[in-house]
Amino acid sequence: MHLQNLVELDAPVMVVGDIHGQYFDLLSILRKWRPDHALLFLGDYVDRGAFSCEVMLQLLALKLRHPASVFLLRGNHECSTVSAHFGFKEECKVKYGLTVYYQFLRCFQALPIAALIRTKIGRIFAAHGGISPDIKTLDELNRIDRFAEPDMEGALCDILWSDPLNEDEAYKLTDQEYKEVCVRGCSYMFGYRAVARFLRDNALIFMLRAHEVQEEGFRSHFAAHLHPTVLTVFSAPNYCDRYGNKAAILHVEDTGYYTVNLLEAEVRARARRAVVAAAAAQR
Repeated sequence: MHLQNLVELDAPVMVVGDIHGQYFDLLSILRKWRPDHALLFLGDYVDRGAFSCEVMLQLLALKLRHPASVFLLRGNHECSTVSAHFGFKEECKVKYGLTVYYQFLRCFQALPIAALIRTKIGRIFAAHGGISPDIKTLDELNRIDRFAEPDMEGALCDILWSDPLNEDEAYKLTDQEYKEVCVRGCSYMFGYRAVARFLRDNALIFMLRAHEVQEEGFRSHFAAHLHPTVLTVFSAPNYCDRYGNKAAILHVEDTGYYTVNLLEAEVRARARRAVVAAAAAQR
């Protein structure tokens, strides 16, 4: 199935943020998938966690089994420069050999980079990172060459890497639309005016993204304004086995309303203890 850079799907849909190789948490998430919902993943499937290969194989099998209802977007870790540094390349080398890693890289480049969720009250934009000063319309987004490794700047980089400003910084903006600083070392941080204009010009009601760990699993940005504009969803509980954060998944209904399901941080610990106990029993 050939997909454009921007895939379109109808609500209801379950939206999942970063997973980062936490396979047993992915299984917990999939148990919450309702048969009448589409399933949208926002990227960052690999690195950090020890089971990135298993995560990717599970998701690809799921896509093959449900091609019309399961959608996988690309995250910033689905790139060679990042995944070679944060563990996925070494994991592939140990488990299957580097040939498999390079095949995964080809797969990553084929993943769509954004999605539109259609509801009865309007359309929701979804991407891993955020918006870009080089992208004004959705048609421009479809013209990006996604079959490539992202540069340190440009539209593809921004869609995968950009972040919303925090509330304190957002209040300081005057007519400046983008603040050209980012703690990640590339791309931009965007403020309320920039994202509000993007939503208005493209007839969107709000934006869903992932990319940033959240203590409560999700966060609504620019909350001081009347309507929510950006919602971050992070789905890896107890990220890196040390953050103690909750994980969140989002159910967007066809009415346009959404509900948030939370996974407690100890889900991963219980799964790990079960695996260790099973391995000990087989010795």
